[in-house]
Amino acid sequence: MTENTFQSSPAYPELGCYGLAGHTASPRDLVDEARLAERLGIGSVFLSERFNVKDAAVLAGAAGAATERIGIATAATNHNTRHPLVTATFATTMHRLTGGRYAFGLGRGFDLLFDVMGVPRVTSAQLEDAIGIYRRLWHGEAVLGHEGPAGSYP
Repeated sequence: MTENTFQSSPAYPELGCYGLAGHTASPRDLVDEARLAERLGIGSVFLSERFNVKDAAVLAGAAGAATERIGIATAATNHNTRHPLVTATFATTMHRLTGGRYAFGLGRGFDLLFDVMGVPRVTSAQLEDAIGIYRRLWHGEAVLGHEGPAGSYP
């Protein structure tokens, strides 16, 4: 396969790769990794975030702009480091910007990160509540007066 050979659809749609693994000094490397994965026919590139070096929203936007066919997904972002409206907006924007190639992945993260940031550790109840909030926002509801495990939103 030559450098300029692109498949019209992924040769291996069931295969995904993890982009920009671990900590990095150069988040821009993700652009090259996503383009290479697309040229190889890989179906999706999964992204995560790391405190002070990788922001999932920025990385997803860069991967989406640099590619045409590969799926882009957050391997996990977490609900308690961003307001739900910000996260829901990011996911909707990415989905529409990429023509449906984006998939939102939500996860617990890891306790050390939350301890360093001074935010509560994620529980199953918080995760379930956050998913409910996102669904309501994506269906056009205003989340007003919400009081639940994921937080209070007046």
